[in-house]
Amino acid sequence: MTTRLTALLESLATPDTASAAPALCLATGHLGPALLHLMHDPDRAHPWIQAATSGGLTTDRATLFYGLPALAFVLSYAPEDRYTRDRALLTRHLTDLAHHRTRTAHQRIDQHRTPTYSEYDLISGLTGIGVALMRTAPHSTALEQVLTYLVRLTEPLPTDQGHKPGWWVHHDPRMINDPAFPHGHMNLGMAHGISGVLAFLSLNHRAGRHVPGQQGAIRRLCETLDLWQRSDTHGSWWPGWVTTPHPEQQPQPLNRPGPPSWCYGTPGIARARQLAGRALQDYTLQHTAEHALLACVQRANHQNSSNDDGLCHGSSGLLQTLLRATHDHATTTQANELAQATDEIQAALMKSPRSGEATDIGLLEGRTGTALVLSTRTGSHTPAWDTLLLLADEPHHAHEPAPIRARTSRA
Repeated sequence: MTTRLTALLESLATPDTASAAPALCLATGHLGPALLHLMHDPDRAHPWIQAATSGGLTTDRATLFYGLPALAFVLSYAPEDRYTRDRALLTRHLTDLAHHRTRTAHQRIDQHRTPTYSEYDLISGLTGIGVALMRTAPHSTALEQVLTYLVRLTEPLPTDQGHKPGWWVHHDPRMINDPAFPHGHMNLGMAHGISGVLAFLSLNHRAGRHVPGQQGAIRRLCETLDLWQRSDTHGSWWPGWVTTPHPEQQPQPLNRPGPPSWCYGTPGIARARQLAGRALQDYTLQHTAEHALLACVQRANHQNSSNDDGLCHGSSGLLQTLLRATHDHATTTQANELAQATDEIQAALMKSPRSGEATDIGLLEGRTGTALVLSTRTGSHTPAWDTLLLLADEPHHAHEPAPIRARTSRA
């Protein structure tokens, strides 16, 4: 165990009850350190779980990163003999929630209205609810319904302005009524965009969880990313979002890639494409995705990118993406290059922390996320906490024995 990881674990040994972060928030609150300790020492996790639930439970803002779904996800990593009744209750709530939200989403599609992030994405939408179900009820009809809805989301949506991609949102990226986005936008990233949907469909497909049209949906999403792929002297990259469904109509030229981040940048998008290549056994797709990851690292080194250490936007997220990509490589040459890049970033992350780390316990942007990355092992029996980020899955993890049986009708 590295010196920095040891220090991070000790700094998160006991809950800080004075923290201003919402207790039931997995992104910034007490549930993040609880998940970290469940990876190392479940006894240390219990005080954090107690702190997270001390203010009571709420059904408000039910997302993968907040509330009961977040708690269900975290407790799924607890030893089987702990929190048994709580896990069962949370799973029932989660499955009911998934059925309700998929029905609502289908009604919206039937009315030919465009969605918001909160309907479909990883952070606050049904993709995130699906991730929690992958951990708690991986063979349930609830997960089946999420998959069915996401397949439908990839189909063109007829609107009064003509057909749009089904995931086209009618607001700006930050939801602040930005006048630069009068007709909304299409997000390509992992956290709020189609790469999250692509990774989710691909991970489930590879794990044997199939619904009608799933392969076609994976192909459609890859084709959309093909349209928006750009390149420079280092290799391929993608923008985080675009303001038109067609590249030739894009009003602002896309001539510079963004930061090498998991949430919006090329690392998350390329990992989603690598997972799609593995799911479809399309080794060309997988190879080009891995090449894009290497290009991203080379570009970051050349530009001396100064990201923070965070999981969402910074070097921890880049490192975790590379760790998983290296483990799933398509060719030996690419694997060696990915491994070298991974080792270099990991060595840098193990060095002295940046200023401000001691006050932020967060998973997405603070100490917890960095500690989880530094403690990641890629063995076949290692718990994949980064299912949370759609970077990995555990196909053999299941609390239920029955397989998904594909249906053609919707709930």
